[in-house]
Amino acid sequence: MTHKRILIISSAEKEEAISYNDTFVKALNEGVDENITIEWHNYHDFVIRLGTDSLDISLVETGESLSVFDFVYFKSFFRYHDQAVAIATYLKHIGKPFVSSELLTYVPLTKLSQLVRLALGSLPIAKTIYMSIEKYVEQYDNLVMELGTPFIFKATDGAGGRDNYLIRNKEQLA
Repeated sequence: MTHKRILIISSAEKEEAISYNDTFVKALNEGVDENITIEWHNYHDFVIRLGTDSLDISLVETGESLSVFDFVYFKSFFRYHDQAVAIATYLKHIGKPFVSSELLTYVPLTKLSQLVRLALGSLPIAKTIYMSIEKYVEQYDNLVMELGTPFIFKATDGAGGRDNYLIRNKEQLA
C-alpha cells in the first residue's frame, strides 16, 4: 500500500489552539493505519508563487509543494479567506481532493486570489511571491534569488498605488 499524507489547514495561532491541534492530530495519527500520516499547518506556513501560467504553493520551512499531500481538509478559513481560496483553487488545478469546495465559488477580495485565477487563466502577470508578512524578512535571501533586486513589495489589499514599496535591500524590507 502506498503511504498517504493528509493535511489539515487551520487558522490556529494562539498557544491554546495550537496545543489543541497538536493533540488532535497526534490522536488521529495513533488511530489510523500506519500507511497514513496526518499533519496540520497554519495559513502562515505557506508560500504562494505565481506567474503567467505558473502557480505553486509550498511550505515555507521545508519547501515541500502542497502537491505531495493526498487530501487536504480546511478546518477553518474565515480569518484567512483569500489564502484558503488561493489554496483551494490550486488544489483543484492539480487534481487533489479537498474539503471545502465552496471556497471555489467565493468572489476574490484581494489581489492574491485574483492573481491565482489570472495565472491559471494564462493571463500575463508579474512573478509574485506571497507569504505571511512575518516570513518575508527571514526569507529575504530566497526572495532575492527568485525575484532579483530591486523588487516591489505590495499589500494584497492596497488600492490606487498605496502600500507599494521599492525594495533594494533587507533593511528596506524590514
